[in-house]
Amino acid sequence: MTNEENTTNTGVRKAQERLHIDNTTKSGFNALDSIGKSDSSNARCFTYVASDGSQKKLPIVYPEVSYVTNFLLNEDLPGIYHSSFAIDNFYFADRIDEFAVVDPGANALFIDVGAYDLCGVEFLDEALVRTGTAWEDANVFLTHSHDDHDGNLAYCLDRGAKRVFMKELHQFGPNAVQDILTQWGVVRAGESELSFYIERLVNRCERFKGYEDRITFVGDGDAIDVGDYHLEVIETPGHTASHLCLIEREKGILFAGDHVLDTAPGIMSFTADVRQLQRFLANLAYLKSLDLERVFMCHHEPLIGAPTINAFIEKIIASYERPINKMFTMLEDTPLAVNELAQKYYFYLPSWDDQPPILQVRRLAIAFSYLEYLYDMGKAERQVAEDGVLLYALK
Repeated sequence: MTNEENTTNTGVRKAQERLHIDNTTKSGFNALDSIGKSDSSNARCFTYVASDGSQKKLPIVYPEVSYVTNFLLNEDLPGIYHSSFAIDNFYFADRIDEFAVVDPGANALFIDVGAYDLCGVEFLDEALVRTGTAWEDANVFLTHSHDDHDGNLAYCLDRGAKRVFMKELHQFGPNAVQDILTQWGVVRAGESELSFYIERLVNRCERFKGYEDRITFVGDGDAIDVGDYHLEVIETPGHTASHLCLIEREKGILFAGDHVLDTAPGIMSFTADVRQLQRFLANLAYLKSLDLERVFMCHHEPLIGAPTINAFIEKIIASYERPINKMFTMLEDTPLAVNELAQKYYFYLPSWDDQPPILQVRRLAIAFSYLEYLYDMGKAERQVAEDGVLLYALK
């Protein structure tokens, strides 16, 4: 190898490494210690009138966030309306894209619904007003349960939407957070500030209480018809364990939610033995076989044309090779806990202990997904210690 080649390759490695370093100048970094922690006693509220005339109040969860509308209800294809918002001071996304499929005056389907403090609710009401469609003729499809995707669900149902279609969520037990911290070896290490964010990420069932009779659980092969669109559900675990997409096979259209993302690799897993990363990569490869013509994504402009779409998907798949291999090199003959291996993996950070708890949780969950993938693929051994800690070692 020449000196020039060595310099070039070193530069590439450093550039790749930077993909995993959280930029402290990024919008929202300074709010990470408090993000999502609204004080209900002092919180500002989002107020609206429900279909029965009652007034509803919901706390503003992200008071530090502001947004502007890029565009409202562009009709990207006949009956498919697209709204886009630029978000400031929200560390995990700088844009949100929302979609509605509408058969004017007959029925409408909102595919994810955003959150009132991240993108407002105007795009929901206006989609119906503009198309002469009543709230009572509207439904919601959730690709997954994260705040920026289901935060407006209560608003939609209170306004009169008929049903929400979603994947049944995993029912974590009452000790789930403690169990996760134990399995990762965090309790053993004496960490104590991570529970809030794990709770927010895994115990999502609470937010659907009171609306259970209007939820329809769906999975592979179920379909929703809106006008000329026959939208089939496909299960795409990865970004979350219960992630779903909608595909219109005849027209080559995919509503991808967060299954297709333009971001550094990182699947967060909180449960062992669900093959989350393995299934994520397999599902991405499957999408390449479908000759898709248009992919609608929730944090990116739509992808158009099979060559562009397949190249984008291939880039995502390829981006996981390096971090998986890197985690493999972290393994030793001596079994180590997730907490130990995560800190080895993120060795380049100035200080693990000084990272905001929400980022520690994210990194632990990502490390866990890599370790489970290596175990699933037969490249790592896993054992359970007497205190419940999962330990991984070279096979």
